[in-house]
Amino acid sequence: MEAAGGQHLGQHGRVAEVACLHPHGLEDQLEEGREALRQALLHGHPNSHTEYEFVCRNTPAFPLTELLPEIERELDHLCSMSFSDQELNYLRSLRYMKSDFVDFLTVFRFKRKFIDVRSEGDALVIHAAGPQVHVMGFEIYVLYIVNELYFRRFDQAAALAEGRSRLTAKIAALQEQLELLEPTDTTGLPIWVRDDNLDLTDLPVWKRD
Repeated sequence: MEAAGGQHLGQHGRVAEVACLHPHGLEDQLEEGREALRQALLHGHPNSHTEYEFVCRNTPAFPLTELLPEIERELDHLCSMSFSDQELNYLRSLRYMKSDFVDFLTVFRFKRKFIDVRSEGDALVIHAAGPQVHVMGFEIYVLYIVNELYFRRFDQAAALAEGRSRLTAKIAALQEQLELLEPTDTTGLPIWVRDDNLDLTDLPVWKRD
């Protein structure tokens, strides 16, 4: 996506830049999946109304309400963004995307009136309500924004060092598990080795004395 007026966001721009969609990588496949779901809702349930509410299930290191002004600013920015021509052309190239839905996306923008951010004591409240086709996308971007703003307040060097250490340990554990697996063919299935003492149903072969 790009900012209002056609200004593309740089790599180190606002958090809302995560809304970009390009035909590469797992994240982009997930983005395509979300748009496919929104297309199904627009065609099958255009009058569907829904509500989403942010819930933090952990105990944060500081009250999330401290992030409220920054979250408001990021949501304002997100609602100023629209799909670029490059993204729309890519979506049109997907066989399961209907032309009328891509036409809808040419004018689509998140509506700020459908999402409310406020504090209730130390609790951060983010509540989105409205037509599902307009509101459902807030879910993933709110999580992106809150998560990014929260962790920006911590020591980045220490966080990266810890992350790399955990990743190295996980890779080593995965390699150990891979060594225990049976040999596989090019499809990832175990290589079948014929046992002359068993038939095709894995029952013992009956032999004459």
